[in-house]
Amino acid sequence: MPDNVRRLGTPPEQHRGLAGETLMPICDCDVTCSSASETRGLHFQAPTDFCIRGLNVPNEMSQELQNVEVFVVDTEPAVWSSFSSSGGSVFYASSEPADQTIATLIDVEAGKFVGILGTTGTVDMRNSCCSVGNFNSNINGLPTTLKRFATQNDIATAQAPSHHAEVGYSISRVEVHCTAGTCDTDPRQGGAMGDPHFLTWSNEWFDFMGAVSLATL
Repeated sequence: MPDNVRRLGTPPEQHRGLAGETLMPICDCDVTCSSASETRGLHFQAPTDFCIRGLNVPNEMSQELQNVEVFVVDTEPAVWSSFSSSGGSVFYASSEPADQTIATLIDVEAGKFVGILGTTGTVDMRNSCCSVGNFNSNINGLPTTLKRFATQNDIATAQAPSHHAEVGYSISRVEVHCTAGTCDTDPRQGGAMGDPHFLTWSNEWFDFMGAVSLATL
């Protein structure tokens, strides 16, 4: 098993896109939403193994920063007014520059449920929404249905302590860049739950806070 690595601060690499990378189809924005506390997003069941290589929150409200969190779990999220615990969080990034794609490497197995929270802004959570309750999308050509996902919390300041599905409500849009299969073409893998920007790298530890430190574990 590879060792966990913590990326502290803004990573030097940027999402550059790869041959064969696709953007998961998503509905067009027809309304913008804002909330002082709730963060919205989308969830779906993976129809195949794939790698999430980048995320971007559409920025119709011209904010400077964006925030995202990704969950990968075995069962579909509980429906509001019930909650699921925050277990399954595999990626979290706050106060990233808006209008950029955040580089990720998150392995998803077929049959898993993926929940993605995404918002722009730092005070009010601002979402790019489409009024449809469900949207027929696909991962690398294999069909899946997007549904609304949410937390009653502000992810700009901290990770979501719980999350839930909301049946029939508008989907909050997050652009998902993906490739077929696993992320094995790059040694970095989707990380463990915890502080922002967890990734893994076999037997090495990198601290991107200016200088790079390396230790053999």
